[in-house]
Amino acid sequence: MKFELSFWNYLYIDDYYADMETAVKEWKELGITLGFTFRYAAGKSSRQKMLRLLDLCAENGIRAIVSDDRVFWTQFREKGEKAYAAAVSAAAEDFAAHPACYGFYIGDEPDTSMFDDFGKAYKIFKSICDKVGFINYSWNESLDRKFGGRENYRKFLSDFYTEVSTETVSNDRYSAFNFCDYEPGFLEKGKEYYFADVRMFSGLAKERGVPYFLSQLSCGHFNFRTPDADAIRWQLSTAAACGANAVQWFHIYQHAFHEDYYVYPVDKFGNKSEIYGCIVRETATFREKVLKPLDGFEHETTYFITKAYGGYPLLSRESGCEWFVYADHGMNGILSVFTDGKTKKYMVVNNDQHTPELFWMENKRDSSKNHHLWLAPGGTHVFG
Repeated sequence: MKFELSFWNYLYIDDYYADMETAVKEWKELGITLGFTFRYAAGKSSRQKMLRLLDLCAENGIRAIVSDDRVFWTQFREKGEKAYAAAVSAAAEDFAAHPACYGFYIGDEPDTSMFDDFGKAYKIFKSICDKVGFINYSWNESLDRKFGGRENYRKFLSDFYTEVSTETVSNDRYSAFNFCDYEPGFLEKGKEYYFADVRMFSGLAKERGVPYFLSQLSCGHFNFRTPDADAIRWQLSTAAACGANAVQWFHIYQHAFHEDYYVYPVDKFGNKSEIYGCIVRETATFREKVLKPLDGFEHETTYFITKAYGGYPLLSRESGCEWFVYADHGMNGILSVFTDGKTKKYMVVNNDQHTPELFWMENKRDSSKNHHLWLAPGGTHVFG
């Protein structure tokens, strides 16, 4: 199972609190396989620091998305096609040939007024550079009103991806971490939105045959709580169970003082919070319990247990699956099917962020394979 661990990074390279050796050491501790470089501003930032960062990534088996302001889509909107093409060419000349360079960051969360310029910027970038042009998307109530529903937006994105020949599909949605029921049903609605988005974007990625990147929460902000170890585990597990090929933590390094952002994994002074340790520990466990057993397998199908979210099917004894799984105390769960083309493996997830649950696995063909076990909040069981 090809799965990258990445993060978002908004800190300029010369504002990082230590040297590049320290940065890559932190990335290794966090289990990062696809870095997101510190921001680079030509003429202001140290080019040597960026090259040193990329050298260290290559030495440690990490590729990186390069964050170079010259490539950001707003440069196209503000300066026009010719100037943007020249800026992209300069950025590519500086960094694209480096073996650690996976691609360049182009933009984030376009709304309807931005898509045309995003597409033009992306095409110019790809006409100059053979690396991945990384764009992240989202779905929110504003887009819902503008497009008249999620399905219309999905159709629009499908056409957009085809037109620009996108090489990745990426989205963010943190609503599963709402602090409380600000209004009746707010917490359940947040969970529904999360899985509906994952289903839509993962489906678009499968249609195009490209990797699916899912941004996950590592920094409490707005009405979203700071995740704990259970929440980090839940995010890794649900991402893999729903077919993601990468998790990107939002975000690791504090880049500014914001009253509506709460706890960062690493603050501006280099202090590490408990969430940093949670990511370190849970990522290491995720590698052993999920990624290693599923090596060589690809996601095929996802079912929900007890209650379905996001338009996913509810598992029943009549479902076309060799296994039936149920939760002893009626908690919510997920059963996902993976295949290597010859055999299948199965992954059960406790889809609760707070409460352990006892899950029973029943094989429809051979009852001697039946088994049961307790799973921690967000915990996983891979078998088959």
